[in-house]
Amino acid sequence: MDRWWFLAIPLVFLAGCGFPAAKVDEAKGHVKAALDKWQAGGKSEELKAQSPPVEFYEALWTAGEKLESFEMDEVKYVEAEKVVRCNVRLTLRNKKGKTHTEGVTYDVILGQPVKIVNNPMP
Repeated sequence: MDRWWFLAIPLVFLAGCGFPAAKVDEAKGHVKAALDKWQAGGKSEELKAQSPPVEFYEALWTAGEKLESFEMDEVKYVEAEKVVRCNVRLTLRNKKGKTHTEGVTYDVILGQPVKIVNNPMP
């Protein structure tokens, strides 16, 4: 019986791995849905009417920048901060019609509501 204890340790670690993976997938879906809404010309306030409601804090959207396209890069769960961190490359058009690219990091806090915040210092 004593020789089977070494199997219990990896199983404990594996059991915990699914929880952050589920958070990562859920958060990534919320960020993608919010960016799709922005790209389609919607308003961030419309996200609050979803189920679950989403609060998306993005100064570029609020300032009137148009989202032309986006590419999601690394998405990871940050245990120390209890957030999912999504790195995204945005292609934007400003009010003068000039296109530019921005690399942004969104921190996602899953809950009611889901909160997505542009983190300038990840």
